[in-house]
Amino acid sequence: MKNKSLINLIILLFLIIAVVVVMRNQKSNSTDAFRKNQSSHFVNTGKPKGYFFSDPKDINRHPKGIQYSKHAKCRMECRHLDESEVNEILQTGEINYKKSNDRPQKCPTYALEGKTHDGQQTRMVFSFCGAEEVTLVTVIDLDTDWKCNCF
Repeated sequence: MKNKSLINLIILLFLIIAVVVVMRNQKSNSTDAFRKNQSSHFVNTGKPKGYFFSDPKDINRHPKGIQYSKHAKCRMECRHLDESEVNEILQTGEINYKKSNDRPQKCPTYALEGKTHDGQQTRMVFSFCGAEEVTLVTVIDLDTDWKCNCF
């Protein structure tokens, strides 16, 4: 009876070790794949691979409405930017792929840069979830370091 219990215990320990080894290997493979994907983001095309829209023209530059994160509203106020300037950059801004993020499992964000009608050089980060959902995540004045008390 003791031998049978000992054998069962050894088998159980072997199975636990096997599961741990397999899980570590899977995590390592997925981490390696992520790193490989990240390091090849700007090869050949200069444009990242991943969850970005296949063609930058696919981003909705003329949505019915824009949602504003709480953080974006605070940054807009602090940096003296209004909704007309947000629309302006959304419609005409150049995509900065180095500051954009494909955010696996989430909506991609695009950093759009340009000058507003009052001359501010800005970067605005928009999140695009599907064809109609556009959210302003944050705004940055590239020329002036405004002191903001945003969270």
